[in-house]
Amino acid sequence: MRFRRQDAQSLHEEPTINLTPLVDVVLLLLIFLAVTTTFVVAPGIEVSLPASDSQEVRRQVAEIGVAVTAEGRIFVDGLSVPRENLEAAFKAKRMNVPQMVLIVQADRMTPHWVVVEIMDTAKRVGIPRLAIATQPRGHERVEP
Repeated sequence: MRFRRQDAQSLHEEPTINLTPLVDVVLLLLIFLAVTTTFVVAPGIEVSLPASDSQEVRRQVAEIGVAVTAEGRIFVDGLSVPRENLEAAFKAKRMNVPQMVLIVQADRMTPHWVVVEIMDTAKRVGIPRLAIATQPRGHERVEP
């Protein structure tokens, strides 16, 4: 029982694969990946750490990262915090975590009083440990 009629022309046709839909799908995937990867880039805080010869400190389980720019702007765990709200930000981070360490990443051009104020605020809140981030000697970034 034959449902199709086979004529001489259909017997000599070679099967082909249409590549147009495949190319369309690949191009759409490339465009999708190009568009979504541009949103992954997170803005960083530009801090030029001072150099030190001391060894690297082991990372603590609970820590607060404080970055201070050369202009004196303060960032707590990547979020900009005004100096007057620093104590509240530390208290919020410290809730239910008695053993916490504060890591200060201050730019080498940061005014000294800003770092002292951060250390004083941490002591008032009850953060028991403090570390100051540095970079190894020879890896300093050269200022233009």
